[in-house]
Amino acid sequence: MGSTPVEVFEANKDFLEDPMELIKQYQFSLKGIPTTITVRLLRYFGSDKIHFTQSHYIKTPTQIDAYVTSHPYNNDADSALSQVVTGFTRFYSEAVSKGHAPSKDWLVANEYF
Repeated sequence: MGSTPVEVFEANKDFLEDPMELIKQYQFSLKGIPTTITVRLLRYFGSDKIHFTQSHYIKTPTQIDAYVTSHPYNNDADSALSQVVTGFTRFYSEAVSKGHAPSKDWLVANEYF
């Protein structure tokens, strides 16, 4: 008889840190940029907080550097997804409104994804 994930992690807690469970995964692309962006929402075992990770970051011509949040978590899945998507669309819309054409160069791959 198999063990539940919680039992597996609990039995091995002396050797493991920060176990998380994948809650949802989403994919989208930005208009004019054919690259697929993937967002994963994960929950730490024993917590309701949602951590997220993303396949790419955005760096438009109006930004000094790629936008990487210092707060990659939120209280619920909907808020976490909104946080990620808004991070992309805010900088995307700013660049387009200043006359820049969308480009695949605006996306920087997350090397840890």
